[in-house]
Amino acid sequence: MFIFSQPVWLALLIPLGVLWTLWPMPTRLLRVLRAVTIIALVLAMAQPAIKLPDRAGTVVVVADRSDSMPADASAQAKEAVDLIQRGMGARDQLAVVSFGQQTAVERPPQRGEFPGFTAQVGADASNLADALDSALALIPPDAPGRILIVSDGKWTGRDPLAAAARAAGRSIAMDHRLLSRPSVNDLAIQSFQTPETVLPGQAYIMTAWVQSPVEQTVEYQLTRGTTVIAAGKKEVPAGRSRLLFRDRATTPGTTQYQLTVKSPAADPVPENNAARALVGVRGPKPILVLSQSAESAYVKLLRKGRVDVDVRTPAETRWTLEELARYSAVVLENVMASQVGSAGMETLAAWV
Repeated sequence: MFIFSQPVWLALLIPLGVLWTLWPMPTRLLRVLRAVTIIALVLAMAQPAIKLPDRAGTVVVVADRSDSMPADASAQAKEAVDLIQRGMGARDQLAVVSFGQQTAVERPPQRGEFPGFTAQVGADASNLADALDSALALIPPDAPGRILIVSDGKWTGRDPLAAAARAAGRSIAMDHRLLSRPSVNDLAIQSFQTPETVLPGQAYIMTAWVQSPVEQTVEYQLTRGTTVIAAGKKEVPAGRSRLLFRDRATTPGTTQYQLTVKSPAADPVPENNAARALVGVRGPKPILVLSQSAESAYVKLLRKGRVDVDVRTPAETRWTLEELARYSAVVLENVMASQVGSAGMETLAAWV
């Protein structure tokens, strides 16, 4: 490819061409020599060069570290990184991106040995789209690159096809190394359906659909918060079967339910043996006040105004969305950010 290092000097051809036309030389030979001299000088100032094809580029390994991956997924992903590292050229660079609920750049494009995965990305989701966006950002524009995705193919959040289309538009190839757990003898809860909101004192039905690989006896347990409200054993056929539960709403707020099932045989994917659901009970909710003292002046003022408050210290608070959903507001009274912690602040931001 023919390029110019200083193309701005090419603009001089316009005024010089005008001067060449307005003040011509007496003979045709001199006019040609003047034109050739002007063009040669301007081209020399623009510094022409030939850009040869370069095979050196950047390889980005995108590793899934969510709970759906096999137990040794991180070790297998590092092995893939090491194999790529050993086969790289002298001017190639390697980057590593890991993802789960969040995305982290474990290593920017560089050479040298990869020490391993250290970032905390959250294992409750597989945000592949954000990971691909980060990988594309690590590859310089107009430079060769390649992306290797080490994943089980499952993703959550935004559809990653848009990021894949952007990679194709930049001629960046994407490869996929499949790492997945065996699905033989996998007992799973396919769905757990509950009403979104109910009235205080209202009775309601909760339905769970369980997928069983074979006919067997499964154990089940349903908890409301920390209280077990149903437990037992049930004969289920191969395929889908239904479990029905009944409960009654109590005080206004949000009630958390968790259903777990267990089979006699070893389960290759135990994470899908549990399901959670939230049921909102209509009515006024209390205010959560985080304070160092349950008898502070602010708490006394709220109670004097007949405001329903729940006073806790930061250490006594479970920083989950299920817990915060029970309250209409959260008040921090003389509480330092370090006492809440990064996880608590992220949960508060998501709850608001």
